[in-house]
This record gives sequence, structure tokens and C-alpha cells, in this order.
Amino acid sequence: MSACDIVHDNNTVRLSGRMGFDNVNALIRQADQILKAQAKPVLDLSQLSAIDSAGLALLCLWKRNYPGITFQNMPNKFDAIIKVSGLYGLICVNQAETT
Repeated sequence: MSACDIVHDNNTVRLSGRMGFDNVNALIRQADQILKAQAKPVLDLSQLSAIDSAGLALLCLWKRNYPGITFQNMPNKFDAIIKVSGLYGLICVNQAETT
């Protein structure tokens, strides 16, 4: 997987690109600095083009470390991997209409 970009404005953190094994360590370092500064961060996932099990594990880690976090706009094309992994209730809060 290639890079996953992070854009931050106000309480919203937007991820775009591919989120997975190749970049989760960099994402942890970059996003944690932003998330720590927010009481109730919002993570907008609408621009993700791919996610693998490492990316899902990172979302779970953020949910554990930042209980006030809200995940928004997970593209529908990721429903299968989320459901199979048993994480649908934890990760999917607000679905996007993108495929």
C-alpha cells in the first residue's frame, strides 16, 4: 500500500489514500499528535481508497485510546472486511454513499 494522507481542520481529521500495513506506524505518529489535542475528535474516512487488517486494527486502537472519537463516512466498499472481522458496531458510525 502507498501513502495515506492526513488533513486536519478544527475537530475533523480526514484520511485519504490507502491505509494499511505499510503505513500504520507513520499514521500512528502523525494522527496521535492531532487526536491527543481534541476532546471529541472526528475521523472522516470518506476519501480512503483501500484499507487492510492493519488499518482496521489502527482504527480499533484509536477507538480504545480516544473513547470520544467518532468515525464518519466509511466508504461502503469496506463493509465486507469490517463485517467479517466483527468490527462493524465499533467502526461504522456513519456511512458514506461512495463506493
